[in-house]
Amino acid sequence: MTPLGPEQTDVRWKQRFDNLQRALRQLEAAVQAHQALLGQKARWSAQLLAGVMPQDIERAFAASGRRLFPFKLQEVRSECTCPDKINPCKHVSAVYYLMGERFSEDPFVLFQLRGRTRAQLLSDLAVQRRALLAKKASEAKAAKAAKAAQGAAPADARQLASCIVRSHRAGFGRPLLSEPDPAHQPQALFACPTVVLAHDGSDPGGDPGPRLIYANAAALRLWERPWGQMLGLPSRLTAEPQERSGRAQVLLRARHQHAIGGYSGVRISGSGRRFQIRNARLWTLWDADGQPCGQAAAFNDWWWL
Repeated sequence: MTPLGPEQTDVRWKQRFDNLQRALRQLEAAVQAHQALLGQKARWSAQLLAGVMPQDIERAFAASGRRLFPFKLQEVRSECTCPDKINPCKHVSAVYYLMGERFSEDPFVLFQLRGRTRAQLLSDLAVQRRALLAKKASEAKAAKAAKAAQGAAPADARQLASCIVRSHRAGFGRPLLSEPDPAHQPQALFACPTVVLAHDGSDPGGDPGPRLIYANAAALRLWERPWGQMLGLPSRLTAEPQERSGRAQVLLRARHQHAIGGYSGVRISGSGRRFQIRNARLWTLWDADGQPCGQAAAFNDWWWL
């Protein structure tokens, strides 16, 4: 038998390595697709960020029917250019053995073989974990504020809610809510998905101008403020400084016309996040004696900027 030259040997080993890489690629998508899931599991994230491979990490993949590790020989394709008819042959078996030893020394090599280095994986997990925790904290804060507001609303706020509903019908000729029972309208207004808020009858062009006198749960969540902070706040502070002049002009027009629709503008939450509102309705509030006592606004269309 003629021995192989150095170039032929290099070609054959390259072929074997390429075949091994093709066998591993089928799991690469699984690692990338489940990286977000790894970031959501607090214990997994903590262990991975500490450089420790969780013993039950396979569960992150098994939940969707995929596996991080092959459990059957048929799940791993292997080819070798040697004449052996058995697959895996002694060469492939040797590679598997060496891979197993390497995985035992550093389990993160398993991710590296799938195109994710240890540094990349840990960096991405840290970013995902911070974003997830920030989102959960924001949601919990908004839910707590809404719950506190619902329990803290005094009797005059419930009366004001009835005033808002009545005045909307007077201004637009249609109900703000579908709740027909007046006794249930204040609760329905506070819990409805439409953002509703109102301020007093002070001059919109004055200083400090009107102050907020009502905000339902949807408004509290959107502006990221609890009931105690929202009530009494100068309503001009719900908008950025560069938006306040245009906002005041619209409020003056609504004051003269008593009801306008189709208003759009940019607002800012208590945490400084900006959002666009569209197709808002503004109307005058009328007290029991038929005198104007403030203005209200309602909208359903909005998005973060």
